Amino acid sequence: MIKEQLLESRLCSAFTLAEVLVTLGIIGVVASLTMPGLMGNYQKKANITAMKKAYSVLNQAYMNIVREQGIDAVSMCPTNDSKCLGDMFKSELKLINSELWVPNGGGVANCWGDSTITNAGEQHYCTVSADGIVYDFDMEWQRTADRINAYICIDTNGPKRPNKFGKDRFTFVIINTSITPYKSYDLTVENYPSCKDGDGGMYDNLGCAYKYLYNDN
Repeated sequence: MIKEQLLESRLCSAFTLAEVLVTLGIIGVVASLTMPGLMGNYQKKANITAMKKAYSVLNQAYMNIVREQGIDAVSMCPTNDSKCLGDMFKSELKLINSELWVPNGGGVANCWGDSTITNAGEQHYCTVSADGIVYDFDMEWQRTADRINAYICIDTNGPKRPNKFGKDRFTFVIINTSITPYKSYDLTVENYPSCKDGDGGMYDNLGCAYKYLYNDN
């Protein structure tokens, strides 16, 4: 008698099929609401990690160039000669494809691929490394006291989306013998860089590399 009562009690306390289905439905709804946010956060961190790696590689490459050449690239390359600048990094970055292109004049296949880039109208030098990172070199001036010498924009995952500054695209600058994340066009003015985490346009996010490297993620 006691065994039968215990068995009956256990059966009564079990979940019904309807209750199980409702529970699974709730779990599915919660997952559908939270997964996009989790995936977006994961992708953001992955792009930031790739950006930091590219920055480290760029710095090491430029240190090697300065050491081997005995002079920095901005002293060797004429003003607006972006090909000269990019070619100096070829062997150091293991670049597999290089091509001159004009922003707003059409993209380069398997390279930068659109017109959202600084200083539209000038020739840039687009390159792809063996690890799939796209580098866009834009030589500006030889040595100047108050302005950036050159820009290096990167796309951490190549032609894959989202192709937006602040998400998978980031901007660095060469100032004489050093490479730093973009902070201010005018070096005589302290200007905290803009970064809206990919929202807005290019100029709203040129400072994202600086933010992610030196402030927060």
